[in-house]
Amino acid sequence: MNTLCRYSVLGLVMSVCAGCVDNDYDLSDVDTTVRVDVDQLVVPVNIDEITLGNILDLKESDSIKVVDGKYAISYRGEFSSDVINVPSIRLSSPDIKASETTVTLLPSGSRAAGSFTYNLANSGTPSDFSYNSDFVSEFIVSINELGCSITLGMDISLKGIESMVNRVRFSDVVLQMPKGLKLTSAEGGEYDPVSGELTLPSRTVQGSTLSLSLSASAVNFPQAGGTYTDGKVSITGNMYVKSGSATIELADIRPGTSSLPSSVTLRSEFSLSDGTVTSFSGYVRYKVDNARLSEVDLSYLPEVLRQSSTDIRLVNPVIYLQIQNPLQAYGMYARTGLDIMAYRGADAVSFPIDNPWFQIGPENPSGIYNFYLSPQKVDAVDAAYAGAVHVPFDALSNVLSGSGMPDRLSFELDNPNVPAQLVEDFRLGSDIGALKGKYHLMAPLQFGEGSKIVYGDKIDGWGSEDLDYLTVTQLEVSMTVTTDIPVGVKFTGYPIDAEGNRIGTVDLVGADVEANADGQKVVIRATGEITKLDGIEFEAVANSASGGQALSPDMTLRLTDIRPKVSGYYTKEL
Repeated sequence: MNTLCRYSVLGLVMSVCAGCVDNDYDLSDVDTTVRVDVDQLVVPVNIDEITLGNILDLKESDSIKVVDGKYAISYRGEFSSDVINVPSIRLSSPDIKASETTVTLLPSGSRAAGSFTYNLANSGTPSDFSYNSDFVSEFIVSINELGCSITLGMDISLKGIESMVNRVRFSDVVLQMPKGLKLTSAEGGEYDPVSGELTLPSRTVQGSTLSLSLSASAVNFPQAGGTYTDGKVSITGNMYVKSGSATIELADIRPGTSSLPSSVTLRSEFSLSDGTVTSFSGYVRYKVDNARLSEVDLSYLPEVLRQSSTDIRLVNPVIYLQIQNPLQAYGMYARTGLDIMAYRGADAVSFPIDNPWFQIGPENPSGIYNFYLSPQKVDAVDAAYAGAVHVPFDALSNVLSGSGMPDRLSFELDNPNVPAQLVEDFRLGSDIGALKGKYHLMAPLQFGEGSKIVYGDKIDGWGSEDLDYLTVTQLEVSMTVTTDIPVGVKFTGYPIDAEGNRIGTVDLVGADVEANADGQKVVIRATGEITKLDGIEFEAVANSASGGQALSPDMTLRLTDIRPKVSGYYTKEL
């Protein structure tokens, strides 16, 4: 209220009161309160030009950038999962009981013939064995072959003639061995992995014991009769002498020995070493753990964007994602989903991609795969993610929507895993690598359809001792608005007191400012009982009906020719 207006009202009041006073009378009981109606009293104030950059107060930071003159959330980060490691399998050495049986001399053997031969045919009593492991990784689905180092030992002895002979020649000996072995040393014999038979053409030994030590580097699991259920591996079978002969030449019979016994005991002893399985062929799967991306902190954004009435929907934001497939060398693919969590305090809202997952590999020799996740395909892909494959993500437009802006966004690869696939010579018990990569969230702050931003400004300092006696029944503000904000704005104004609080309960009549308004005349009103008026709080609500408009720091909202007018009544005790 200007000084001239205040003095005019006060002078009017004083003149009326002076005309009524008579000093000859006691007027102590007379009501000397004076009330003067006020109509359309102009309060001269001015408002500086306002720019959207100042209103939103968006400062460039780790997350907020000005990209091509527009505000955008632009955040880059890296990620890495736990290292992929499928534990090795430990096959425990089985306890194999020795077997004994009786073998006899062939009738053809005699001193006249010059040698004695014991028949080993059908002489072996089977010695059973069971190779077991109770701690097989859940990631192993089925087994075709186990890569491991196993040593097989055997001692075949003719008991009872040890002191009688110097040497024995074993011929055409056929031994039943574990099936499915991949032998690296067969002691000159021939091994059939299907039948498990080891054939030794001829072997002369000192004394009466044939000792063999064989080495195997792998086991064909189906051929070996292996079973795998509930995380347990078992390979069972038996070992024994199936056939052959043992011949003692006359020259090898020790002096003083008159004759050899017609029958002797054949003792067979077998052993299998512990086996550590370091590779396997078959079907494997894997669950990748702790593939978590870093968070985007939005807590520093101005209060205007965190008001409960603010609701922002983005226009085709993009997440660029580069992932390195650690299983590329095995020709395997991985897959994952992606979920964004928007946090407001302790409350979180989930925004997953359209499909449960997208596939990573294995067609690129480099093992590096680029993707971009967005509601719609983009015209040009970021050069750092050349060749990126589009992954539909319709919900990405809404990650900022809700009751004000989120405090933070977290990104999670949803159930990253390696589905069951056939592999060859897959390494066990060693680190293969991690599912790792980088990402870039690029989200221009554009008004999507249905977006709403609420912002405001205050004009105060109107108060005075005289104005405190004025009860305003209607506050009307007229102004001229020029703006290049590309959406319509709803203007309202709340009367405030000296503490900046809104006064009383009032009825508001706002004004609709057109998008890109150029000198538009608008009037806003507040009607009610308003006392101790000190200013007005403007509130502008920007709504987008169509979408696609980007926010930029150089957008202006200019208010000029502002004329606040008050109507009501002036009341004062004289």
